[in-house]
Amino acid sequence: MSEKKPNIFDFATSELSQDAFIAWLLCWASPENSKLDPSLNELGKLLLSKMIEIKADMIRSVEVGRQWENIDIWAEVNDDSFIVIEDKTGTTEHDNQLERYKTIAEDYYSGTRDNFYYIYLKTGNEPLSNQKAIENKGYRVITRATILNVLSTYSGNDSIVRDFINHLLRIENETNSFKINPLKDWSWYAWQGFYIELEKWYSDVHWEYVANPSGGFLGAWWHFVKSSTDDVKMYFQIEQGKFCFKIFCGDNISDTRNVRQMFYKILLAKAEIHNIGVVKPQRFGNGYSMTVGIVTTLFEYYDESQIKALFEVCCKVIDECIEDFDYENQN
Repeated sequence: MSEKKPNIFDFATSELSQDAFIAWLLCWASPENSKLDPSLNELGKLLLSKMIEIKADMIRSVEVGRQWENIDIWAEVNDDSFIVIEDKTGTTEHDNQLERYKTIAEDYYSGTRDNFYYIYLKTGNEPLSNQKAIENKGYRVITRATILNVLSTYSGNDSIVRDFINHLLRIENETNSFKINPLKDWSWYAWQGFYIELEKWYSDVHWEYVANPSGGFLGAWWHFVKSSTDDVKMYFQIEQGKFCFKIFCGDNISDTRNVRQMFYKILLAKAEIHNIGVVKPQRFGNGYSMTVGIVTTLFEYYDESQIKALFEVCCKVIDECIEDFDYENQN
């Protein structure tokens, strides 16, 4: 028998369950609730202040609701402010929903509210590039780290709050588990954590789930280098355990197989020079994006200096492959 304490959020796993918790906690921010439970009232006010930067003693009234015009959570604060909250666990925004919610709120409350606040709350992991795009749409991104920082101030014993804290801490710990577990045992969250680390090293990293007939993978890619003579790019991609040299051929390339073979030949030569193991994929593709080699010189455990050194060599190999490809095409 497990001695692990049952957690309601192990069963209430949908975004609707998280919506309910966030809406419930914001309700506690209303001043009249301070007599019912001062610690929950303080926690609700702190969360609200993180969202719209309002001082606790300036909160006079809070009314909260869910699923109005498909908006996950909405809140009216005092007589002058309206908050739209898009709440996410593992998914990301889609179908221009963020812009649509802004339009709905501002049209409906035109002339009756002076201040509008737009919040994108995410307890899962989100690529940095996505976060920047969301901020450019006028939304403030509230991350798991921010929520945990708020909840860490809680001194009460409400079991729902405690369960939510432990739920988020498990996600946080598993996300960071890539630093202690061997590469072969990295979980979905661990790979996300590793990709988040990559974003700190390389400004052009993007990562997301890639669907394919074999089940898909969580991928990250960066260091796109374009050929000067053809519509061809070479780049590096990680496919949740598979470290790949890739090429992309645009519409102007008629013979992609020949280009692929050229890059494969050049890549093997460069890999040998730089002393990294590279093998061909089980099957060469023949589309826009193709794997031309897979790195076999990997690491067993996370070691920042070792991994950075490996990727530095891989990026240098890509640069030299493009140079040789251009030279061969020009001669």
